[in-house]
Amino acid sequence: MFLAQPHVRPLNPHQRHWIPSVGAAPRSVLVADMRTVTDVGLRNLAASVEGLYNQGNSGKKIYLLWSDQDVMWLPWLKANHYISSYKTISGMKGLMKMAPTNEAVVCTDSPFHITDVAATLAGCKHELLVTDPNLVPQFHLKVGVNLVGKFQSNVQAYKWLFKNELRHLCRQSVAISAPYTPKIHSNLLDYLVANRIFTFWLSGSAEQNLPGANSTQERKVVGNALLKEFPANIPCFGYPWNGDGYGPGEGDGVTFLSHHAKWLVATDTFDNLSFWSTFAPSHRKLPKPQFAIIRGSTQHLASVVVSDGDNLCTFQGWFPTLWTGLRKSVTGNFPVAWTMGPTLRELAPPMFDYAIDHIPHGGSFGSGVSGIGYMSMQEWGKDYPHRSAVIHGFLQETQQACSLADEKWLWIMRYGKPGGWEIKDYAGIKGIRAILGGYGRSVDSPQQGYEREGRVSIFHDFFNASDVKGVESEITSLLASHTLPPRFQIFLMNWGTTAADLVNLSQFCRRGGIQLVSPEQLASQVLPSK
Repeated sequence: MFLAQPHVRPLNPHQRHWIPSVGAAPRSVLVADMRTVTDVGLRNLAASVEGLYNQGNSGKKIYLLWSDQDVMWLPWLKANHYISSYKTISGMKGLMKMAPTNEAVVCTDSPFHITDVAATLAGCKHELLVTDPNLVPQFHLKVGVNLVGKFQSNVQAYKWLFKNELRHLCRQSVAISAPYTPKIHSNLLDYLVANRIFTFWLSGSAEQNLPGANSTQERKVVGNALLKEFPANIPCFGYPWNGDGYGPGEGDGVTFLSHHAKWLVATDTFDNLSFWSTFAPSHRKLPKPQFAIIRGSTQHLASVVVSDGDNLCTFQGWFPTLWTGLRKSVTGNFPVAWTMGPTLRELAPPMFDYAIDHIPHGGSFGSGVSGIGYMSMQEWGKDYPHRSAVIHGFLQETQQACSLADEKWLWIMRYGKPGGWEIKDYAGIKGIRAILGGYGRSVDSPQQGYEREGRVSIFHDFFNASDVKGVESEITSLLASHTLPPRFQIFLMNWGTTAADLVNLSQFCRRGGIQLVSPEQLASQVLPSK
């Protein structure tokens, strides 16, 4: 296992190491507004135009407005000199004039995973993606590859793809993406096409009667490919859930990926990734905690971690909005810890820089979830004959990524029990000062809330709640019974948490004699002095 410090080859901070990207960084940007386009076929076609166009080495890139959050970034990018200019082109008609080809991979939804296969093929063939054959005459397209009626099942389509296009696929990553919902699939589609990324889906319980579905065989065929044709310890983009019964679901999906040593980068609704990923990786340093610990005036220290794992989509719109509310609050001057997958510095470098410049005063960024990407350490690499080497590789990548992103603490889940080998391995990561574990309650009592491995402080979550009111209620009970530990963490799920909630929590803690500190500061108060 990973009990000793590994020898890590230094990485060049100016190079991209984990996030595939093709094309030159943007200077001038062509903007097409897709917010009113609801037709799935048009959205998929538009995304494929963007992906193929952004493959080019020209500094001119396409940027699609899928939602209002996409609008805010363009003026900021220009004002901060990431791009020199941007101009609007007129919807689908103007966008199709920018298409680098008039050839298309044409498919329908029978079998229904064929959209993912066709998207992968479109990238390999440098052809547009047409999921509605009626769009071929409408836009005067030429059929390059016709997949209509070619396959009887999803498995047959995957086998055909591996047999005919395996040598053309990107081997640095894979993707799991719902093949039929425009909100999820089209948003990420430009990136998948641009980088020729093998994209798959596993049928869920509500999808078993759809054309071509056979979940057992899909898992067998896809799993065999993930194991034999793609390296261990690479990212998987997208998300394995598309509503209850649609896809394997978060838990089962992460387990499947973990068995095959593919860490999830939750990007199912990440817009314009073929644009964002072409910027040079950021090499800026994170802000350091700035609040002094007031000794003698408080009995308890606590860190508040706001997260929903490594969902990097939150940095595109959710967190900036939340931070704006906190910065405007007169009483919002207190530390909050936020999780950020360390690959954001490669995935969308300007967003990484924005986060550094806009995080509320005293805030802290740590790696989540579970290291370089979302995974289950309990399940990691189970399908490999040399599992210990695969685990070592993941932890080594986490160490490298956290070092480049300047992150000093981890937020992890699905890591076994306190004192287990998983925690010991995580604690062996050089440069990490604190580990915070859980997603809501992860230990049975407050007495189990803290442990130490070497010089790393580990804080387990003993609260049942992940919302402000619930946490406040539990703290009140623990204070009354004198069982609240002197050092502990508070986890809040970012969805639904508002700036007002965080301000109220800070005031509640102050009244209860609890000082809020960063995870780094929390760890420093329990580690022995040098």
